[in-house]
Amino acid sequence: MLKKIVISFSVVLAVVLMLASCSGRSISPLDISGPSGLDTNEIALAIHKYINKERESAGLNALEWNATIAGIAGSHSTDMGKSGFIENQSPSTGSLSDRYESAGFKCETWVGKVYYSGAENVYMGHTYGNTFYKNDKMVGREWLSNDEIAKRVVKSWMESARHRENILTPYFLEQGIGVSITDKDEVLATQNFC
Repeated sequence: MLKKIVISFSVVLAVVLMLASCSGRSISPLDISGPSGLDTNEIALAIHKYINKERESAGLNALEWNATIAGIAGSHSTDMGKSGFIENQSPSTGSLSDRYESAGFKCETWVGKVYYSGAENVYMGHTYGNTFYKNDKMVGREWLSNDEIAKRVVKSWMESARHRENILTPYFLEQGIGVSITDKDEVLATQNFC
């Protein structure tokens, strides 16, 4: 009987290891060491790509990438992570308009005789999907890839009426996205438009 259990466990372990290697991800349900290989720039560029897919699906122009706006967005994401808030208004750097002005960036998107000075979306999530417990003790996490994190950010924004409205605003021409990851495995993303 013990021999059957050992053989059964060995077979199950072999199948789990085989499936993990086939998925292209080095993730084990028992891995609690933290995510590896995450790149905030890659996540930001993937978000940019998926946002443009959403806009194109709605018959809108693709947004150009603006490195200056991305830098402003990245600073805001870092600020949110360090200061522990998830808002467009920062206690230390003010509003989006304040941050644009501090960076010397001027956003004037004209629609007829009216101009718009941009918009902003913010997000907070995690670097992991599922958390696994045994006897009320965490035994592991399912760590996400750069692309999976980007898809979660865009999905979250598209499911929120206000964020979706910003994404699908027809007169915006460019965007910048900044991502920060905290030591608590939190993902903070800021998307700025002009």
